[in-house]
Amino acid sequence: METQGDRDQQKEPRKAPLARMFGLAVSVIVLALSMGTGVSACAGAGGDERANDDPQGVYDGQEEEGALEPSETTSAALNGTVSTDPNLKIAFIGDTGTGSSFTSVLNLVLSEGAAAVVVNGDMSYSANPTTWWNQVESVLGTTFPVFISRGNHDDSSWSGYLPKAANHLGGATRVAGAHDANYKTTFRGLVLVTAKKGDNGATHITPFLDTDTHIWKICQWHQNQAAMQVGGKGDEMGWDVYETCRKQGAIIQTGHEHSYERTRTLTNMTSQTVDPTCNGAGVLCVGGDGTNGRTFVTVAGLGGNSIRTQTRCTPTTFPYGCSNTWGFIYTSNQSANYGAQFITFNVGGNPKAATGYFKTISGTTAETFSITHD
Repeated sequence: METQGDRDQQKEPRKAPLARMFGLAVSVIVLALSMGTGVSACAGAGGDERANDDPQGVYDGQEEEGALEPSETTSAALNGTVSTDPNLKIAFIGDTGTGSSFTSVLNLVLSEGAAAVVVNGDMSYSANPTTWWNQVESVLGTTFPVFISRGNHDDSSWSGYLPKAANHLGGATRVAGAHDANYKTTFRGLVLVTAKKGDNGATHITPFLDTDTHIWKICQWHQNQAAMQVGGKGDEMGWDVYETCRKQGAIIQTGHEHSYERTRTLTNMTSQTVDPTCNGAGVLCVGGDGTNGRTFVTVAGLGGNSIRTQTRCTPTTFPYGCSNTWGFIYTSNQSANYGAQFITFNVGGNPKAATGYFKTISGTTAETFSITHD
């Protein structure tokens, strides 16, 4: 690629060699800074650099002057170079309700040392955001990072969740999407794209992820496709959002079915194709370039409301049915208890390594797994 230094040399062929070298060095430094080198260096200390400038998390989604346009993003950036904070632990729950079991799950989130909790929809089953947030804050406090998505039981009262949600960003940046339940949250180097039923990949996911430079990305919504859960839910989300997130190498988090299940690594969501090069039940791989990709899906629906049975992909013991799609299933058939999935990113000094587990409110670790990013 022709640099400004090269052009300067063409314009001034008689310039002294030392001056030409100095001009080229300055150009290289400017180019490196414009490509986000400074962001990468700051990621370990606080995630997205704009979060450090905006500790209250009120970044309005407007790009800073001089920010890169998508056309300026390099292929290296597309593959992901910005890491999370070291040992960043996140809790994932869903279908919480507002009973005592949810309180126990919140206490579990605290005791496990999670830096934030991601809630995959269906917070209150009585359309009562005030009661739900009061319960959250009675355990986690008034500023603990809580990142919510819109479930079917939240539809009528969704707007009531949003004011408090803005107080629980924990220094994260948030960029608005096509509607008030579609947004991108960047927290300590972890990217979370939130969508809802009826959304599509091109409008509600791709604009957030296609030129993003972070390594670890999450797609979060509430509802499922029938084949992406083991209970009685039908086709509600559509395959497009699943496939779009897979192609971006984003981990997919859902709820809706009141159980916990996690797939193996999939290279096609629609056909539930298990990656033959990374097919372990508890050894997962993620990565994508926007065209090809692989990832896994979690249904985290044991947040406190109820626990349902396994009606698909029998037998109820490992290895399960449905062509080995599932790495782990935890329903009433397996004597499940309420709890949360925890994933720790950037472990062991490796920005592309992560570990995860599901733990119950009784202290049982039901499963463990590892994740490697391409």
